[in-house]
Amino acid sequence: IAVTAVTSIIQKALMPKPTAGQAARGYTVNSRGSAQDHQIIYGEVKVGGPIIYDESTGTDNKFFHRIIAIAGHEVDSFVTIYANDEALTIDGSGNVTSPSKYVGKMRVLTRSGTASQSAIPQLVSDSAHWNNSCKLSGIAYIYSRFEYDQDVYPNGIPVITSVVRGKKVYDPRTTNTTFSSNPALCLRDYLKSSYGLSED
Repeated sequence: IAVTAVTSIIQKALMPKPTAGQAARGYTVNSRGSAQDHQIIYGEVKVGGPIIYDESTGTDNKFFHRIIAIAGHEVDSFVTIYANDEALTIDGSGNVTSPSKYVGKMRVLTRSGTASQSAIPQLVSDSAHWNNSCKLSGIAYIYSRFEYDQDVYPNGIPVITSVVRGKKVYDPRTTNTTFSSNPALCLRDYLKSSYGLSED
């Protein structure tokens, strides 16, 4: 019986989940759709995500705001954010300071997906629709604001991606829940998670 149970668990782990869809492969660009999968991230990886909010504000729609959902859970951190594969340097207020063409033209802020995270105040201040109740609790995301400039954005809004340190996982050896790229700990987390196999 024990052997059968273990074999069953292994077979289930190796079988593709029929509803995983895009989340199984990961997003490499920014996509749209009314029913996008939540992305689950283990280890450190460069990803994009589904676009979940767009808004134009200001005189003559001077500013364009976009939110991209990166993961359906808390992540450890955003390591590097890219615009069309160019790495961005961002100050503590979210202002892009490099590359120079984006200085004064792009703002990027993130939320790591905690259950208690707040709405981004800069977006709340600028928006007619986004308010303090729009917390996106449990969703890790990137918020970007672009100032209209044909010379800076000749091909339209850039694709925003990021290198992300993903899900924090429980380590039974230390009883700590922290970021880890240890394959065994990541597999254990997946096996026990509700979006995985829910095995005890």
